Amino acid sequence: MGRTDDFDDVHWLDDGTDSGLSTGAVPPRLPWPRWFTLAVVALVVVGAVAAINRVRTSSPAKPAAAAASTSAASPTPQLSTPIPPTSVATIRLGHPLLGARTGWELIGRGDAVLVRIQPATGRIVQTAVPPLASSAPVYLLTGPDRVVIRPLDNVPGYLVPDGKPAREMPVQLNLSGPVFPGPTPGQMWVRPADDHQPVMALATLDGKRLADFVQVPAGSSPFEAVADGAGYLLYSGIGGVYHAQPDGLRRISTGELLAVGPTGWLVTECDEQYRCQQVLVNRRDGSRRTVNSGTINRDRMGVLSPDGAVAAMLTSGPNGSSGLYLLDLKSGHRKVINLSVSLAAIDGNIAFSPDNRWLFAVAADGTVMTVDRASGAVSTLEESLPPLSQLVIRPADDRSPAETS
Repeated sequence: MGRTDDFDDVHWLDDGTDSGLSTGAVPPRLPWPRWFTLAVVALVVVGAVAAINRVRTSSPAKPAAAAASTSAASPTPQLSTPIPPTSVATIRLGHPLLGARTGWELIGRGDAVLVRIQPATGRIVQTAVPPLASSAPVYLLTGPDRVVIRPLDNVPGYLVPDGKPAREMPVQLNLSGPVFPGPTPGQMWVRPADDHQPVMALATLDGKRLADFVQVPAGSSPFEAVADGAGYLLYSGIGGVYHAQPDGLRRISTGELLAVGPTGWLVTECDEQYRCQQVLVNRRDGSRRTVNSGTINRDRMGVLSPDGAVAAMLTSGPNGSSGLYLLDLKSGHRKVINLSVSLAAIDGNIAFSPDNRWLFAVAADGTVMTVDRASGAVSTLEESLPPLSQLVIRPADDRSPAETS
């Protein structure tokens, strides 16, 4: 298993060799009549001359240095200021954030905007993104040099290359269905164009199909998949929760999934008398350990810290918000956090920093908040950020060498 030979009748993604950001082949257009082209050119020239004359008569010429300082490449003083479509704005805070020393990034998606926050350099890059033509859940993925914004339903998604304007995703990727991070930076799991053989295929962020695929359990669908926290997928099905990899399906629990992370999964399981407990499953060797934490949380999917020691858990609240607590997976102790978290996104409302020190959360008003894991103290990450709805971490090792300086 793991090769496409067994599924020759599945229509896969485009298998071209172009790894650029092409949006797919465009049908040739009929040439304009020559007289029409000349007329358009004449109108453009006349308009340009008139515009230049208006500028010359309405304002004095700026010195060359001043003109350079107001170019599109200059930093903008306030990130919350709306920026024109397809533009990119950068601001340097002049100091690191959160004492970070390595080049990981916190990436956030808001209303028609993507924000890349680099704590170690104190640099924030804001890129305008066309409004999504959907109210469905949105998936946010990172690659070494770009970010993927992919709505669940059949409307355009966008690629946002680092430091460049957003572009519509290639045609072969603008299909309905979820996308999930793959096992290697720059890869993702996608639903093939023809899913009469239910699989999730591994592809590059440009849409080039790779060899690996994972089966979708019978009676389930790609829409029911969950990222496993380390580049593969999980499905809840008959008899429990199943881990899906190219070599097959493996049941990890007879219960329900509570939280995922790079080191394993937190599940809840019950015996024949409905006596339930939380169990931490180790990804590496499958070992299991009971977490004695009292009441079972079943509201929203939680997130394990990178070191596997703490789970950030959400509880549903009124008006589309949620409560938050940190669960110590060794002692079972709960630390309630004084913060109302937004539930606007399907996931990505909470994320741990790679060094395990901080939990980032999107507040109910869209403000990005930081939670000190040790103390539980809450503070605003950066006042000038626009309201966001979704977060994802890009580790330093996943970034392009050109972007780590």
